[in-house]
Amino acid sequence: MTTVALTLPEPPSSNRYWRHGQGRTYLSPEAKQYRDDVMAAYLKVHGGKIAFPTGLVEIRLEWHRGRKSGDLDNRIKQVLDSLQKLAYHNDGQIAAITAVRYEAPKKGKLRVWISPYEVTP
Repeated sequence: MTTVALTLPEPPSSNRYWRHGQGRTYLSPEAKQYRDDVMAAYLKVHGGKIAFPTGLVEIRLEWHRGRKSGDLDNRIKQVLDSLQKLAYHNDGQIAAITAVRYEAPKKGKLRVWISPYEVTP
C-alpha cells in the first residue's frame, strides 16, 4: 500500500471541539463541519475505500498555523478522529505519529501523510 497524502483545513482546537450540556458531551457545530471537510478532502483524493482497513499505520502531520495562537497537541486528536473510518478502520491501528508546527504566512492548513507502519528490527 502506498502513502495517502492529504491537505486539510486547520483543525479546531480541542477547546472548541467538544461541548457539554444537559448531562451529555457532544461535538460542536465547528467540529461537525471539520469532520465533513476532512471527509470531502479524503473522498476527493482517495475515493470511498478505506486505505488501511487492517494493519498498523504511521502518520505525519504538518500544521501550518494561520494564527499566532494554538497548541499543536490540541489539534492532533481532532485530525486522527476525523480520519477514522476513512483512511483507517480504527485509531488503535496508529503505531507512530510525527507532528510539526510551522507558521503560515497567510491561511493555515494541515498536511497529512498516512503510511503502513513498518517495524524495524
